[in-house]
Amino acid sequence: MRRSWYSRAAWVESSQDWTPNLGQSWYSWDWLGDKSTSKTAGASALPAGPFIAHAREAKRCAAVAGAEEVKLALTVQGPQQGLAMVNGLKQVENRSWQIPTGWYALHVGAKPLKALGKAWVYRMEEAWPDAPAEETLPSSCIIGLIRISDHRHPSECETSQKIWAVGPICHIIDEAIELPRPIPARGHAGLWPLSTAARVELLQQLPQGRRSGCRVGKRE
Repeated sequence: MRRSWYSRAAWVESSQDWTPNLGQSWYSWDWLGDKSTSKTAGASALPAGPFIAHAREAKRCAAVAGAEEVKLALTVQGPQQGLAMVNGLKQVENRSWQIPTGWYALHVGAKPLKALGKAWVYRMEEAWPDAPAEETLPSSCIIGLIRISDHRHPSECETSQKIWAVGPICHIIDEAIELPRPIPARGHAGLWPLSTAARVELLQQLPQGRRSGCRVGKRE
């Protein structure tokens, strides 16, 4: 089971709760609750529970810093493909044109995966045989965010991702966030700007999103 990288009540240690200060940037934290210090011998005067939680989460949050600046979206077809991208299974997005590195909202179009051809259906069945049925998954909506970190030729993609590497340009996804609630939106070709309403809702959901840190291998 995947663990949400962030939860409003994710840590309760030494009778101390912590929660993010949403008035600051979404990846910064504030202390709440009992301000008593740690009872552990030799411990500093800092609150034990929140301090430990902060240290553990700081590194995780640093990896997704910049996601709150997202302004553009990218549409893919096939609900299964979209879900595979935000849960870290599919770490390659193929395009004939180069997408600049950075964060993008991921939009799933209205067409099913079979609209891309039988080859893509076979790829999905082989890579993710127990994928949820497409009719049970959301479409025509924004389901999460992806971060593109590199561009490669199909021959340079790592073995575990070769099944997805068609090219001609393979865009490597090194981070992904799945939103808790899909945001209805109409997709477009290429990169397209998020509407003000969609971006506001996306940012509101971002702290509760499920992060998938993708382990991207070296060029082969």
